[in-house]
Amino acid sequence: MQTSEETKILIAENFKLLLQKHKFSEITVCMLCEKCNLNRKFFYKYFRDKFDLANFIFKKDFLDEYSNQNPAFSEIFEPMIFYFYENQKLYRKLLEKVEQNSFTETLHKLIFEYISKEKALTLYVSEQEKIFTVNFFTDALVISIRKWIISSNPYPAQQYLANLGGLFVPLIDRLF
Repeated sequence: MQTSEETKILIAENFKLLLQKHKFSEITVCMLCEKCNLNRKFFYKYFRDKFDLANFIFKKDFLDEYSNQNPAFSEIFEPMIFYFYENQKLYRKLLEKVEQNSFTETLHKLIFEYISKEKALTLYVSEQEKIFTVNFFTDALVISIRKWIISSNPYPAQQYLANLGGLFVPLIDRLF
């Protein structure tokens, strides 16, 4: 008998396999459960929906590596870009949707949270200025990442970071 973690990983791995052949919107919970040889109730026991499953994959495959380190944004951003590039076929499909509970929304929340923790943001006089600045950079980064990954032939992660660094890093360094 499988543990709950093994079952979640089984579902996630089969979801990744289905995403190799289908668009995110085409995959149903029934289709996924059939591929896993599981009853639908097992899916809903572990995940609210496909978006929750996509978030689990990102957490398991990438974020868990940093869970005990409490990294600064600058320490997690570059590895995240390399991770997206290495897994571009998966994330091209996960980032196509921009709607409530989508992976794009999850990425936005994550980046917002990391940028919000930057110590230099305490220099702002008001909370309103801080929120505006964090939202500005978060929106810019998420849109940029999304456009880069969903393009038919994204350039290498190193080039993306160099392009972004030339634009954002001096500005971020001055602000943070």
